[in-house]
Amino acid sequence: MISRLTSFAVAFAVTAAASLAFAAEAREDVLAARAAKAAAPVVQLERVVITAQRLPQAGL
Repeated sequence: MISRLTSFAVAFAVTAAASLAFAAEAREDVLAARAAKAAAPVVQLERVVITAQRLPQAGL
C-alpha cells in the first residue's frame, strides 16, 4: 500500500515536471517570436482621425 506522503510526492513530481516542460516550451516560442519579429519589416499606417456626433436618444 502506498502511503499518503508518497502519493503526494508523486503528484508533486508529476506536476513539477509538467510545469517545467511547459515553461521550457513557452520560452522557445518567445525566442522564435522575437527572431521572427526582428526579421519582419515594419509597416506604419497613416494616422486616422475619427469624428462623431451623438445621436438623439429615441423614446425620451
